[in-house]
Amino acid sequence: MMKYIVACCWQKMHRRMSQWQSKSFTSLLTCISDDALRWDSNNYASSMGHPKRMDSALIKSIVDLHNSIVQDKLQIPGFSSSGLPKLAAMCQRVRSSQREEGVRVYTKDTCVEFHQFVVAVLKGYRDALMKWQKKYDVAKKAQTGKVQWGHEKTAEYIELRVACATDVYNFGHLLWRIAYSQALRDHLELLAANQRIAPPIYAHYNEGFYTRADSGDGETAGQDRAGQEAEEEAQELQQLMERGGVVSVYQRWIQLQVTQWAALDVLSSYSRRAAISLQGADISISLLSMNPRHRGKMKDWRVMIRQLVRQRLTQTSILHDNITSALDAEKVIGVIEEKIQQNAAPGAHTIFRKFEKDCPDLYCHIHCEAVLAYLLKYADSALIPKSLAYEGIKVMSHLPNTRGIC
Repeated sequence: MMKYIVACCWQKMHRRMSQWQSKSFTSLLTCISDDALRWDSNNYASSMGHPKRMDSALIKSIVDLHNSIVQDKLQIPGFSSSGLPKLAAMCQRVRSSQREEGVRVYTKDTCVEFHQFVVAVLKGYRDALMKWQKKYDVAKKAQTGKVQWGHEKTAEYIELRVACATDVYNFGHLLWRIAYSQALRDHLELLAANQRIAPPIYAHYNEGFYTRADSGDGETAGQDRAGQEAEEEAQELQQLMERGGVVSVYQRWIQLQVTQWAALDVLSSYSRRAAISLQGADISISLLSMNPRHRGKMKDWRVMIRQLVRQRLTQTSILHDNITSALDAEKVIGVIEEKIQQNAAPGAHTIFRKFEKDCPDLYCHIHCEAVLAYLLKYADSALIPKSLAYEGIKVMSHLPNTRGIC
């Protein structure tokens, strides 16, 4: 069960890094030369104001990484044997300073190494996820009998999966520290001020405009995404651009890649505080996994509204002996149809374009709140083996000993 939960989580991370936007973002960042950064930083770095945060977590990660490379002679793809000398030295300086001094990680002297650091972590994280996915695909073939192997092959597979998982964790942890840092914000603002970055455009990606050498796979441009879905995502990027600018677009893209780490941090922090306030009370944690649903068509939304209104009128009648609601289903439908017509033009939010169809296609994702509500109401049936509810929802109250190989 634990294997299924972890696999789904990491598959989602792999899909995010494999999307056309991620390939394009990575390519655009990789194409920026060290000489261009040195030129840009001459005027911009001196104009930076007082930093809003000291990036303590990022500082520790950079110093530990540098020491591992230089002192422990650890060879990490994308990093030279000299590590990050200027960046690590500045991190040590910030660590020993006071907040009032305004010493920052990102400066004119560290901007090149910081950029190299960000690009190396992005590539390392992407490549580690790709290797992990390939091993996972092999395991699925073995489970279905398409690939045959014995105990020795299984042991070798587990060892390789552990190595891949370790790389995903290490690079993912570094990317998480980067994603919410003041240093990343400073770097993106420097790049934006000198017009070194721009939001990726799907048409350019589809034409092979972005460098494919750093895409991380052998696909031809446009092969990995359905055209309509990719165009909708491109529109969402444009909306983000209009609301927050190119800096926010890049920052939010990087943060999206590490949502699992951020969520785990929130839960861990809450659990620690709860344990302290409850004076060491035994807190049991259960894992709940929803079986994935296939793509399907939504029911006719007009019919659904009519059913909901009829249900509400019936309940009102039962409770009050008379119908007090003046809700008119046809008027509600008319208002929604008017909104769809007004906002379905190209460039509007994609949800309006989807509802131009009577029964739009949907990828059926079930939200955790809906699952918890279902459990509250149908707890008995959800725990009966082989029932429909049980097959849809798996509940697990403890972790097996095999969780480390996932």
